[in-house]
Amino acid sequence: IVPLSAWMQLADFVLAAHLARFLTSALPPEPRLHVGALPGTQTLEIAHAAQLCVEKGLDRRSQTGIAQADVKGYYDSLPVVAVAKDLEAAGASPALCAALVRLQMLPRVFLGMQGIERAVGVRTAGSLTGSRTAGAL
Repeated sequence: IVPLSAWMQLADFVLAAHLARFLTSALPPEPRLHVGALPGTQTLEIAHAAQLCVEKGLDRRSQTGIAQADVKGYYDSLPVVAVAKDLEAAGASPALCAALVRLQMLPRVFLGMQGIERAVGVRTAGSLTGSRTAGAL
């Protein structure tokens, strides 16, 4: 998790709110899917939904599926530019898409060990783990 400055945190909050508003209008909820880890959801809802899915799947001769994802691996490999292009193609404003890419890809990341610090080169994939916009993307 890369710590963000106060200005970056503010930009992250504002951009995530704009992106969430766009996604809510562009992608109406699918009643057959349960998506957890969203504002207004509780941890227990995921376990409860998984149990219901297994039970209903057994009732329907095992015609069901449950999936999970490794969040760390997801953030590390997120193709931010490709996602921004897809968002723009779906109707998101070009300014929002450019700001999302800027916030996620351009901050300089430094790695340090035993007093030695080196800058990571220009990143082409991966997002800032823990940021609101990364979660929305």
